[in-house]
Amino acid sequence: MKKVFGLCVFCTLFILWGCTEEIDKSARYVFNEPTIMSYLSEHKQYSQYCDLLGKVRVSRMSETTLKQLLSARGNYTVFAPTNDAVAQYITEQYEIYKNPPVDKNGVQRDTIYTGVYSPNLEDLSAEKCKEIAQTHILPVKYKTNEITGVIPTMNLNDRFVSYEVAEGAKKMVNGYAEIQDPDQEVENGVVHGGLTRVLHLSTNTAPVQLEEHDFFSLFTAA
Repeated sequence: MKKVFGLCVFCTLFILWGCTEEIDKSARYVFNEPTIMSYLSEHKQYSQYCDLLGKVRVSRMSETTLKQLLSARGNYTVFAPTNDAVAQYITEQYEIYKNPPVDKNGVQRDTIYTGVYSPNLEDLSAEKCKEIAQTHILPVKYKTNEITGVIPTMNLNDRFVSYEVAEGAKKMVNGYAEIQDPDQEVENGVVHGGLTRVLHLSTNTAPVQLEEHDFFSLFTAA
């Protein structure tokens, strides 16, 4: 009886040891190369964009932030705006809110609620943080030699982004933001860095944008 009991105890311990060892192995995975997030964090010119990524959750049902998402497995494209670009955007949006532009008849418009009510990054509304952070991320990896015109994958705000090589070989996003440090490949995607302007959230919905571009005419005709 003692032998049977001892054998049972041994088998139980063996099974538990085997299960524990398997869990430990799966938890030990370490990227051999930089991730998008580690790359951005190592370059001080993206510190403000990194702050935004840390404030935005991937969904209302999850506590995971975009910062954590871009530190994990995946294949993403990130157009990374510099601190100067973020500061310029916040200043511009604050001025629009504070001093609404004048229309063609010289009449000042009503207050325009831009989501930016202060010139300080830390005062951005939660919705504005989300808008800026997600507009610059595509859930598919694209190097610049793989795209031209409207990119067929929408960003995390469900809007299309365009890319073209302009005069002087400038790599332009949406026609106004220049990529100064393109094609930085990392473990979980690619970073097109040094973006000189923050990308604006398009007011067009996906169906409207589909109709505006010949590339997608097949889909809208269906």
